[in-house]
Amino acid sequence: MPQLFPPVSLSSISNEGERVVLEHLMAQLPDKAHIYHNFDLLTEEFRNGGGAKVHLKEGEIDAIVLMPDSSITVV
Repeated sequence: MPQLFPPVSLSSISNEGERVVLEHLMAQLPDKAHIYHNFDLLTEEFRNGGGAKVHLKEGEIDAIVLMPDSSITVV
């Protein structure tokens, strides 16, 4: 079974859509897969106008799937 980070019970994930996707990923991916759930991030938001201003905007990545020696998928 793939490793889930942070290590939580899937039933404790309150967002039903995220929980269903994670359940399918856990069931179908190989054991060597690592799944990072609910990854917070900050992005820059540029606004043009009377001078370009940069604002930080909060965001979230629902899942990052890491396949060692192969690929990374961001959902």
